Amino acid sequence: MIQLDAPGFALSSLSQIHSGKQWKPATTPASANAGALLAPATTQRAESEEYARRAPKFADVPGGFAYEAPEKPALFCSISGDVEHDPSQAQLDYALIVAAEAGRPDEIRILLEAGADATRSNSISWKSALTLAVEIRNLDCVRLLAPVSDVDATDFEEMTALVRAAGSDQPRVVEMLLPFAKLTQANVRGETALYMAAQDGHAECARLLANPETCAQRTRQGESAFEIAVQWGHLDAVRTLMPFTDLNACNFLTQTPLMQAVGMGDSDLVALLAPHSDLSVRTNSGQTAFELGYEHKNWLALNALGPYLSDHEVLRAASLARAHKQGHLLPALAAREETLELTAEIQAARQAQIGEDGAQASLADPLPPSNSGPNVRMKPRAL
Repeated sequence: MIQLDAPGFALSSLSQIHSGKQWKPATTPASANAGALLAPATTQRAESEEYARRAPKFADVPGGFAYEAPEKPALFCSISGDVEHDPSQAQLDYALIVAAEAGRPDEIRILLEAGADATRSNSISWKSALTLAVEIRNLDCVRLLAPVSDVDATDFEEMTALVRAAGSDQPRVVEMLLPFAKLTQANVRGETALYMAAQDGHAECARLLANPETCAQRTRQGESAFEIAVQWGHLDAVRTLMPFTDLNACNFLTQTPLMQAVGMGDSDLVALLAPHSDLSVRTNSGQTAFELGYEHKNWLALNALGPYLSDHEVLRAASLARAHKQGHLLPALAAREETLELTAEIQAARQAQIGEDGAQASLADPLPPSNSGPNVRMKPRAL
């Protein structure tokens, strides 16, 4: 018996299975019709029963997945549906799935015109013709199947065609499926198409899928698409999703995206997020983003935070870096520290001048002209 799902087995005419000879690739004749593309029912029935004996089925149970032995043979022709399904229709549906897996748009067109049902799926993998076409990245097949398929149908991994396209970086396929798909549909783990694109850093797919609703969705573990992009350090995906995200929202660890970036020591992400984040937000343990970086001695992250830290934090970080002889990694903090020292000198000079003249001017008033320059400390007159 010939195994229909053997690796590399692609058919042009399913009727060649019955000949018992070694199959060889062939092009679809111009005069081909749907009948020439069908496999004998006996071959299909034998194959489906063999699969039913060999293949386990997944069952969703509390706490995870478990294997479940099939109670009866797989449905006729390895096509999911009613047992009383018309054999001729089942043959058409089966041929459509095989043609999609082989990437043959001409055969798909013939079978659809003959009445093949694109919403049917293989009873073992639960994959529809559209899902199989997405897996082999065949744009012509996807273009034919998308309008007539159930785009939101899931396979045995609870993955839709859109989720598979987004996770495998196929922006053109994602664009084809968008008019027919529900963007918020998630698998059993709560992962959407946008989440899969963000997790793997597919920025173009993320751009097509991003909107306030999809960006607000979280998985069962409480992660959003933006947070997973930050966690994996995908800078382009993070930049794409930023306009739709509240950067001060905390995850299940009560950390903001900036805190995640600081904790990982990713200075590029910190530099991207810091100007738009509130650095005063604290975790449940009372730590700010600066304190997380300070605790873990993430020098580059602290340097990226330098322009946005308070004066006190700048002095603490600079002091810590010098203590660990890592000052060369903190040029931004060093520049801020010099500014603070200069400011301290100016303030001392102002206090001295006020003391000399006995004036009650505000500290905000400018210093009077002096030939000594701003960097020379002025000493108060002795009493």
